[in-house]
Amino acid sequence: MALWVLWVVAFHPAHASWREFPAGLEAQAGAWGASPAPAAVPPIGREVWAPRETPPIVSDSPVVVELEPLLNRSWRSPITFQAGSRTVHVSGMKSSNGEKNWFLSLCVDPCSTAAFYKGRSILRWKPFLSPVHVLDGSATVRYDGKSFKLWIDGQLRKREESRLVVEPQDGGAKREWKVKEIADGVFAGGYPLTIGGKAYRLLYLQEILEDARGEFAGVSDERAVVFMTLANGRYEAYGIKLRDIASDRLVVFTKAPSSADDKPEPFVSADKLLRVGLRLSGSRLEVYDVLQPAARRR
Repeated sequence: MALWVLWVVAFHPAHASWREFPAGLEAQAGAWGASPAPAAVPPIGREVWAPRETPPIVSDSPVVVELEPLLNRSWRSPITFQAGSRTVHVSGMKSSNGEKNWFLSLCVDPCSTAAFYKGRSILRWKPFLSPVHVLDGSATVRYDGKSFKLWIDGQLRKREESRLVVEPQDGGAKREWKVKEIADGVFAGGYPLTIGGKAYRLLYLQEILEDARGEFAGVSDERAVVFMTLANGRYEAYGIKLRDIASDRLVVFTKAPSSADDKPEPFVSADKLLRVGLRLSGSRLEVYDVLQPAARRR
């Protein structure tokens, strides 16, 4: 599984947990009782403010994002290959349950649906200088009467050099993309935002499910927003379920990136956290920047 850590599209929202803690004039009850974060790091969780109140820790004017046009737009990635008259888009994401496996997604214009393939099932890898693949996965897909074989050529030492390979079965030229290029394609499908001085892209997704065997089990009605940013050459992502965002009050979230899910809170540095205020207004999402202490309104 470690080989897939760098797949940010594999960072699905449900993989990042949060805790509730008292804040503002009205708070959710029942803290989960974990150890507090270091003093300089805001606790990971959410602050729920009273109806109609805009707390002094957020910007006066939110960015308002219309969500529906963004729904699953990351499926329609600019990473494509041609199958006869059809254009096939290549993307990927994690499931929201079970082992939260990463799945490659393929869809054909207009991408109202997508097919998903478990990443570990299509992984090929062999040790250095070995003539034999220890892992030798692949899948065969067919579009517009043409068949293609696809697999991930895994690189253990330089994971960012791992490549998706798509090979036509009629003898045509293979297409290849690095992991980073596929992540770039996902990032390109998001709505641009600046939060805390950092550039983010906002994705709006339906969650996908896996069965007891870890195989793809369908697309859920559950929806989530994902904030994606590029830091030190690697993508980080922060997911929030839509059901956790209120319409009658502002909620300020403090989120660790999905890459830090297995780390205790004290080991998540403050510069890795996302602090953002969110409120739903119909099909629109209000996004509030959380102000630094020196800039907070009096």
